[in-house]
Amino acid sequence: MAWWIWVGIGLTLVLGELLVPSGFFVLLVGIACIATGGTVAAGFGNPAWLPWLVCGSFIALLFAAVRRPLMQIFGFDTPSAYKEMVNEEIVLSSDIAPGATGQGELRGTVWNVRNLGQTVLRAGQRCKVLRIDGLTVETK
Repeated sequence: MAWWIWVGIGLTLVLGELLVPSGFFVLLVGIACIATGGTVAAGFGNPAWLPWLVCGSFIALLFAAVRRPLMQIFGFDTPSAYKEMVNEEIVLSSDIAPGATGQGELRGTVWNVRNLGQTVLRAGQRCKVLRIDGLTVETK
């Protein structure tokens, strides 16, 4: 595929992200397509499968290195329902050593709990939710 096709697809995807936000998925794929167009223009377009491999590699790299910081910068890192749970109390189901992960119950659901403190947290103890990272509650 010609370099300008890659760039055209990339620009279309970037514009698509601006029109319909997708959590930066479409934006990052668009940027990867533009970068792939640049590598094809630089002479790395043969064999025919190479640009596809390059594009896939760019996509993986961008998702691994850029998506999470972008989500945090623009405030999309934690679903709003989770933000409401910050400062609530979670009841621990197991003892949790400092820096370790155990389990606890919050709003009737079992969560992974990471102990950020310097002391052991005991089963049955109530702890304040400091932050939620994915499906892990952080407390101390």
